[in-house]
Amino acid sequence: MKLSLRHRLQVYILVVFTIIFTITIAIISVKTKSLTYSIVSQLIESKAEDYSNQIESELEKDLSKIKTLIDASSLYKKFTFDEWNDYLVEIYKETLKTNPEFLSVWDSWELNKIDTFYTKTYGRHQNEVYKKGGSVKVNQTLKSLEGDEGTYLEIKTQKTDNIAEPYLYSYNDGHEILMTSIIAPMLEDNSFTGVIGVDIGMQRFQDIIAQIEPFKGSYAFLLSNKGVVVGHPNNELIGKPYTDIASMQATNLSPEELSNLQYSIQEILKKVNKGTQPFIEELNENNKEHFISFTPIQIGNSTTPWSLAISIPSDAVRKKARSLYISSIIIGIIGLVLVSISIYFLAKTILDPLQQITSRLKKLALGNSSEEIELDYKNEDEISDMISALKTSITGLNEKTNFSKEIGEGNLDTELSVLSDKDLLGQSLLNMRDNLILAKEDEEKRKTEDKKRRWINEGLAKFGDLMHQNNDDISEFTYSILSQLIQYIDINQGGIFLYNDDDKSQPFFELISSYAFNRRKFKERTILPGEGLVGTCALEKQTINITEIPNSYIEITSGLGGSNPNNLLLVPLKKEDEILGVIELAAFRNFEDYQIEFIEKISENLAATLSAVRTNIHTSMLLEKTQQQAEEMAAQEEEMRQNMEELQATQEESARKTAEMESLLSGLNSSSFVTEYDTNKRIVHANDRLLEFFKIDETEIVGTFHHEGLKLSDDQKIQYEQFWADLKNGLVKTETHKIEMKEKNYVFYETFIPLKDQNEDVIKIIKISNDITGLS
Repeated sequence: MKLSLRHRLQVYILVVFTIIFTITIAIISVKTKSLTYSIVSQLIESKAEDYSNQIESELEKDLSKIKTLIDASSLYKKFTFDEWNDYLVEIYKETLKTNPEFLSVWDSWELNKIDTFYTKTYGRHQNEVYKKGGSVKVNQTLKSLEGDEGTYLEIKTQKTDNIAEPYLYSYNDGHEILMTSIIAPMLEDNSFTGVIGVDIGMQRFQDIIAQIEPFKGSYAFLLSNKGVVVGHPNNELIGKPYTDIASMQATNLSPEELSNLQYSIQEILKKVNKGTQPFIEELNENNKEHFISFTPIQIGNSTTPWSLAISIPSDAVRKKARSLYISSIIIGIIGLVLVSISIYFLAKTILDPLQQITSRLKKLALGNSSEEIELDYKNEDEISDMISALKTSITGLNEKTNFSKEIGEGNLDTELSVLSDKDLLGQSLLNMRDNLILAKEDEEKRKTEDKKRRWINEGLAKFGDLMHQNNDDISEFTYSILSQLIQYIDINQGGIFLYNDDDKSQPFFELISSYAFNRRKFKERTILPGEGLVGTCALEKQTINITEIPNSYIEITSGLGGSNPNNLLLVPLKKEDEILGVIELAAFRNFEDYQIEFIEKISENLAATLSAVRTNIHTSMLLEKTQQQAEEMAAQEEEMRQNMEELQATQEESARKTAEMESLLSGLNSSSFVTEYDTNKRIVHANDRLLEFFKIDETEIVGTFHHEGLKLSDDQKIQYEQFWADLKNGLVKTETHKIEMKEKNYVFYETFIPLKDQNEDVIKIIKISNDITGLS
């Protein structure tokens, strides 16, 4: 027959309904007991499912909150341990405040995930936030340091949600509470990171259990995965195994009957553990037959389901079943009529739009959210709400997709309108954008600071090496430092003024080196202490930084003169509290704080080096003068041999010069380390100051060679032999030398001076050393 879909649907349903109704009546007539059991099963299962769904919903809400906490903790790698740990504890506290049904919120983190130096596969850090005496307490401990075990090991291995067996626990107040824990694993790329759990009291489910009474004389109870009574109208039975309770209630049974009962209960528990669909068992309870429905309660992906049991006396069940049997026949007949009328309208008004919505949802499930949904549906009902909600969801998903794409391309200033204050995905995307913005700003700031720090360290190393070179000539030495400093800072001009006190009555600052616009400048300029900016800087012993200089100001107060810069920086060359000079730098831009800090450090090192160089130069001059005096004495002695009449006068002159030389050598011995070598590089004498400094006896070094302890390459050996050859030829040599003595490192600025006899032959080498360890 050619029938429309509406007519076919009506015919098919009526035929099927009539067949089912007829067969049902026939079966009920033949097998009343089976039908009764079936009807009762449906009634009990319906009631059990309603209440189990209620309990399961409560547990799923708790699990959902745990999942939210896990999402909040997923950014732990972006923070230090203390930062994210404090952050999580605050979230746990807020969770306890907003969820009064929670007794505590806690977590456990694998130590090898949060501590890069911890390599063991076990060991965990636990935060526990719990309620005590009306306040919130925090406890942080380390656990499983000897190995994982128990429920934690099971979750770690299986990576599944878990609802723990009920247990008694006290939060340090002496009052034990029967509770359980809902636990979810934290996974990162399927790698186990830890768990987050909440503790809830079993009293929470007592109110639900007490309300369940689908039939007169019936009651409900809640079983854990291992068959422990979690909720029961009789509070004394809570926490006891169900096998023990059933055995106590089934009195006056023979041993064989009791054994069968226990076996049945064990089989029931096995089914509960498997989390099968609702099922009914008929057991003896208080010597009466009872129908008991067991409905599994499953949360998340846990492998430890609980079950809700409803116990109903058989008499009440059968009485209810008979009533339901009669009612079902009447309702079935009426239903035949009503179904035939309703089918057409259902097919037209519901099935068509539902099919279109289903088709769109399938596309959406595959990730296709680009197509708009267009349905010609005029009614204002749930289907129109579904269509509207689907359109809103698709629009929202498209906006979020575009937002994510913009964020992925680096456009962090893009905006997103959330659907509502409960739009968690939208809020999470906005939070992600804000966090990326903050992370980008922090990274740029860190790079800038690292660049400045690296610039300073490289400059200090560069100028540290430079200060150990070309320091025999102060003018060349200071010019080398100044020119490199100006180029390194990338400024325009500068000068170095050194303090000159040769005339003790009128000391002044002398422009010893100047540099401007990539070439050397030759200027003669002297400034008195306290005169101009240079004199003021030296007098105050502080750095001076001047910006916004008037056009004529530099000609009046600056030591450099010339064009007008925008910024003038003067830094004193200070060693301890002694001013050795002033560095004056000018630029057409402002000096950065880190550049000023760098220049000040260079000035300190330069002052220390200048002090050592001046000391060595002065020492060399004294030695040359001493050698000259010795030569004069030799000439005088020759003259005395030629003229005996002037012998007495010559002796007196010789004694006077000898006293001067001894005074000079005494001053040298008190200010420097003096070592004498013979022409074979062997130490023949060391002054007291050197021996006291190293805390050694003269016998420990006299007779040793200069090259002992040196490890030289072939090229260095050639340079070393040339060095001593120059000394034997009468050349004065200087060098900076690093040595290790008694596990300590020293740096010396050393001057080697050959001493000659009357025949101009070198007879010994004098080495004068000054300690510059702190300046290198």
